[in-house]
Amino acid sequence: MKHVKCRVAFILAACLFVGTAFPQDSEEIVPVKLSGFRVGLTYMPGDVLRDALDDPTTFPLLAQFGWQFEKQFPSGMGGLAAIFEVIPMVGGMNLGILIPSVSMLIGIRTQQGYELGAGPQISLSGSKDEAKVGTGMVFGAGKTWRLGNLYLPVNFAVAQGKAKGEEESSLKLTLITGFALK
Repeated sequence: MKHVKCRVAFILAACLFVGTAFPQDSEEIVPVKLSGFRVGLTYMPGDVLRDALDDPTTFPLLAQFGWQFEKQFPSGMGGLAAIFEVIPMVGGMNLGILIPSVSMLIGIRTQQGYELGAGPQISLSGSKDEAKVGTGMVFGAGKTWRLGNLYLPVNFAVAQGKAKGEEESSLKLTLITGFALK
């Protein structure tokens, strides 16, 4: 029930975000390549990470490092662009482990830099003794600021998924940033 409330709250926030982020004019957006380095933190509430590490005292926060590959498709209408992103990441180095993941998001970006997207995520799951491949969905929203030739994205993502054979799914809350050069 808690996960359903989280999803509903995210969908309502996303609708509000999209409704207020659309520009009022019909300027065409210029394609920008925002591929680049990403760094962030992922919080995993509950005991999934603690159980996998077999350490009940572990604080479930993972440092994330990766790269965002992006393709942008300008619509020519209202400054909107469709975007496709592939984001391979490695997390957990702060805990002495490596948890690779790949997220693929399809979404939209406004001329002002607001973006919203969703798609599948594949990651390593399980315990130290038995690694499994986990799958799930990720939903992200954020904004990119332009400072001259430098673009600074800040995104928040919510992902939920599980590996085959696991009893409970894991929830991941991620704050990610990075940079891209024009």
